[in-house]
Amino acid sequence: MPKFKILLVTAFSLVTNYNFAQHTDEINSNRPGESMSAYAVGKSVIQVETGIYGINENHRLLGYDANGYGLDLDLRYGFLMEKLEVIANIQYQKQDFVSAFDQYSKSNLKQTVLGAKYLLYDPFKNYEKNKCIQLESESFL
Repeated sequence: MPKFKILLVTAFSLVTNYNFAQHTDEINSNRPGESMSAYAVGKSVIQVETGIYGINENHRLLGYDANGYGLDLDLRYGFLMEKLEVIANIQYQKQDFVSAFDQYSKSNLKQTVLGAKYLLYDPFKNYEKNKCIQLESESFL
């Protein structure tokens, strides 16, 4: 039986998988600092951005400790045209509370946002770099 497990793990590790990534020149990410970028992801492009965070609180006045974690998921889909995208932001949070008198836990969706974004003005569209010619002159005295 152990030989079968080794053979199965070896065969599974040799199986190749074809994955396709975003095909635009630049990845338009919202994640760093969790800000909202002005640019859409592109037509027919799906982008997933995730994050995880921890919770560790000690509230002296109310007399409880809270520990837990949260998951953050952003889904972006380029819809109909390059300038339009639909967005879903979902946050899940689980916390355990401990006080002198009680101990309980709560978990739920903390935030759910559905929306759309359309790029009205692109400052780099039809941008042409000016080609300046510098003439050097020498003067002799």
